[in-house]
Amino acid sequence: MTSHRLHGLWDNFWIWAGRVPLRAKIIGIVLTATCLTGSGVLIWTEGRLSLSTPERGAMAAPFELNELLVIVLIAMAVGLIVAWLLTSILTHQITQLTKVAQKVARGDLSQRAPVWADDEIGQLAATFNLMIDSLAASQQSLEATNARLTERTETLGALYSLAALAAETADIDRILADGLEKARQITEMEAGAVLLTNSGGEFTVRAKQDLTGCLHASPDPFTSIKPVLRRVIENAEQAQTAIDCPAQTGHRLFVRVAPLQARNSVKGVLVLLSREKSALDPARSDSFLLAICSQLGIAVENTQLWNELKQRDAMRTRLLANAVSAQEQERERISRELHDETGQALTALLVQLKVFERLRDEKAIAKHAETLRQLVLATLEEVRRLARDLRPGMLDELGLVPTLEWHTRTYAQNTGIPVDFEALLPEDFRLPVHTELALYRVVQEALTNVVRHANATRASVRLTKTGDGVRLAISDDGCGFDVAAVMNAQERGVGLLGIQERVELIGGNLSVESTPGNGTSLIVEVPLNERMVAV
Repeated sequence: MTSHRLHGLWDNFWIWAGRVPLRAKIIGIVLTATCLTGSGVLIWTEGRLSLSTPERGAMAAPFELNELLVIVLIAMAVGLIVAWLLTSILTHQITQLTKVAQKVARGDLSQRAPVWADDEIGQLAATFNLMIDSLAASQQSLEATNARLTERTETLGALYSLAALAAETADIDRILADGLEKARQITEMEAGAVLLTNSGGEFTVRAKQDLTGCLHASPDPFTSIKPVLRRVIENAEQAQTAIDCPAQTGHRLFVRVAPLQARNSVKGVLVLLSREKSALDPARSDSFLLAICSQLGIAVENTQLWNELKQRDAMRTRLLANAVSAQEQERERISRELHDETGQALTALLVQLKVFERLRDEKAIAKHAETLRQLVLATLEEVRRLARDLRPGMLDELGLVPTLEWHTRTYAQNTGIPVDFEALLPEDFRLPVHTELALYRVVQEALTNVVRHANATRASVRLTKTGDGVRLAISDDGCGFDVAAVMNAQERGVGLLGIQERVELIGGNLSVESTPGNGTSLIVEVPLNERMVAV
């Protein structure tokens, strides 16, 4: 207890001594030593004077010098002790400042130099403390900057790795799984999934990780958050929400959803789930999450475009093969008709000519001449029919509307299927030759499909002029079909593909509307331009 009290008194002494200004300490040291020496000499002198008598002076003379020397030495010793004590008080602050500087030099920026007085050393200590504060602030700023740089480096590394994977493989499921894993790592979420949407707005899970702890393992585990998913798809913006955890009663599940966007369309959503509310912090790797979603959206779009390109290429190959086959079949048909119809007619004409050579009776000659004339007319009509089948000349001479009128009428006569034809075009309205030919072939192919596949009782053809183009609609009341299934079939849909190819060549759009049992409608829309004018 006594030791503790002495230690406290010693600390208080140093605090009190430290408050004395530096200049006063130096003056005190000098004056104290001088005063002590002078005081000693003065005391000794006064003592000598009080004892100085003629008798004693003669006796004490030998001792005066020695006594004066001792007094001076004692005064000097006391002065030195006092000077040392005052010097220690002076150097104590400098010593502590030096110790603080050494600790700061070793990196301990929590140290501060004591400031006891507003003297030079106190000002030095205060300035040194300001320097430590500045160093500490700079260190904190540097550490924060390094942390951001480290996070940014990790983010860029993850994005580069994902981009490299997307360039390396066309396996979209592998790319989505890798992107989901990186998003979970950076955002520190427990679970996640990637859902893609189809044309009907339905979601398909293409990648998922650790969902069992957050959602039920049901065929559709995202039922409870589907409204959030649809809102993200509609607004193309991130969304956050909290729901009751389906897998744990009484717990909350925090959900973060981001759109997979490519250009102006949303391909799907990235869903991240956690039971920690801090996971919903919007500043938590928000830019990284958007970058990941952007890359995944682009990857999905590229995959869709690639699959569409492969499908289109396969259809083109089938169309080319079908076109070659159709060309050969058409040649075979023409050859057979030339042989069966025109050839036989010419053979009969040749026989009649030989008979005509042997005739002498004028009536018989006239009769055979009429027979030959009818035979020639029939042969000529057959040749004209073949020519019209190959390319109707009236299309060039009269235009699209009269040609379609003739074709629908002839079609109805030959097939027994009535065709309602209606054209709502300005008078003498003409389209470019290649456009009229393409539309004629579309009608020809569509009506051929009706008689072959539709089992229809009626059909209609409507040709109208819209505000910015021409619209051709071919409809029937037949059995209908599943458009997607037919277009994706390996050996079917070639007729539709051929129609689509013709429409695309003239810059138009084709839409097919059909359901099993409800008939079919083909709608072709061709935009007008400066070359499509009335004549």
